[in-house]
Amino acid sequence: MSTSLCAQNSDVILSFSMEECEALCTRLAIMVNGRFQCIGSLQHIKSRFGRGFTVKVHLKNTKVSMEALTRFMQLHFPKTYLKDQHLSMLEYHVPVTAGGVANIFDLLETNKTALNITNFLVSQTTLEEVFINFAKDQKSYESADASSQGSTISVDSQDDRMES
Repeated sequence: MSTSLCAQNSDVILSFSMEECEALCTRLAIMVNGRFQCIGSLQHIKSRFGRGFTVKVHLKNTKVSMEALTRFMQLHFPKTYLKDQHLSMLEYHVPVTAGGVANIFDLLETNKTALNITNFLVSQTTLEEVFINFAKDQKSYESADASSQGSTISVDSQDDRMES
C-alpha cells in the first residue's frame, strides 16, 4: 500500500470494521444494497449523518440524582433518551439541538452541583453509529428502489448524500 500512496494513487478497502476504517482511511463511502449512500471525509460523514451526541454522566450514587438528571436532560434537550446505565454512570443520546455541544456543556457545568454530577463527557456520534443508522434505514431504501424503476445515481460534486 505504501508504494501506491507515494504515487498518489487510491486504494479501495472493503471493511465492516469501523475502527479499521477510521485508522486507515482519509475518505469513506457507505454502500447500502449496492448503492453509495454517502462519501466524504470521516469528520464530514459523522457531522452530516450523525444524529446527535452521546453524553456520559457520572453521578454520586443516588437514585434521586439519576431520575432528576433524566428529567433535566429531557426538559432541556427534547427527544433525549437514556441509552445505557451502569451503577452511577448514565449514557444519553442527545439529538442535534440549537447551541450544539456548547449548550450541552454549559447546562451540565452550570447544574453540576445541583444534579450531583461528578464528571461528564460529551462526544460526537461515532462512525459505527452512522453505519448502523444506514443499515437500519435499509428497508426504506429497498422500498424506494421497488417504486423507482430505472433511476440513475448522480453524485453532487460536494461531499454529500447521493441522490437517485
